Amino acid sequence: LKVCRDHSIEAFPTIKYFKYMSIGKDDGIRYDGDKQEVSTLALDVAQLVREDWIRQRPTEWPNFDYAYK
Repeated sequence: LKVCRDHSIEAFPTIKYFKYMSIGKDDGIRYDGDKQEVSTLALDVAQLVREDWIRQRPTEWPNFDYAYK
């Protein structure tokens, strides 16, 4: 409960993405998409991760470029 309060999480489900090298509780980005639609939720979160990877290019992360045929 304390962790939820510290991160301003007041309801379920609440999703926050913390970018690479986040250091504080206020660094989380609240996901405002449709949390009930699992298929879009997964893609939206993957997009947040990819955008973070593009900006910061952490060497210990895998490659998040799109795979083209």
